[in-house]
Amino acid sequence: MGAKGLKLYSGHTNFYTIPLDDPSMDPVYSYLEQTGLPILWHVHYPKYADELDHVVEKHPKLNLLMPHYGVCFWNAHDGCLDRLTKLMEKHKNIYVDVSLGTRQILTDGFAAMEPQLPKYQKFINEFQDRITWGTDTVVTQNSEKTSSWFEKVMWAARDQLEKDSFQTDLAAGFSKYQPKGRDGEGRFMGLQIAPEIAKKIYLDNPRKWLKMPNAGAKKVEDARPPATPPAP
Repeated sequence: MGAKGLKLYSGHTNFYTIPLDDPSMDPVYSYLEQTGLPILWHVHYPKYADELDHVVEKHPKLNLLMPHYGVCFWNAHDGCLDRLTKLMEKHKNIYVDVSLGTRQILTDGFAAMEPQLPKYQKFINEFQDRITWGTDTVVTQNSEKTSSWFEKVMWAARDQLEKDSFQTDLAAGFSKYQPKGRDGEGRFMGLQIAPEIAKKIYLDNPRKWLKMPNAGAKKVEDARPPATPPAP
């Protein structure tokens, strides 16, 4: 019906039922290798690194994207990001996205990354051809998820990537998402990546992972509405 890939949740701690490298999954992984289908696999790499490493050793042609830096964004110095780096250096088909999570995880994630930004900047620079953008803004019927909420999440995710500092109402003093111990302005330090790398993350790398043609790709521009609406 036009689906372009597969989402696997088996590496999420809430949905983990069998080891990721359980032999019963081999026919699935083999099929995915043969077809080259894009796989978005939520893997909590700090917990399941050994199991995922076994899978990609046995099935090295998987076209795999791990969201949320493999959930290695909470502490850049606990060894998770270093191990993910080694995995990606060895297996050239592995992508990651730079989403953190939704609601509290998003704003707490911004705060957790702040003291460790140079390490994440280095990671992004090294793998700039295999990193994609993401926001984790899953569409549900939750009344909180208005168009305004989605817009705030998406701009915050983009600002963290592009700017040296940014502000978001999601983390301001009046928000229930405000990280503990932060001021009321909702301000964070950002990654400030180069524009040419941003283009790869927003456009080129997702097209490559999804096996889409690059022809006709439009320039990514700032679509933020003007601060003051034009007079009628």
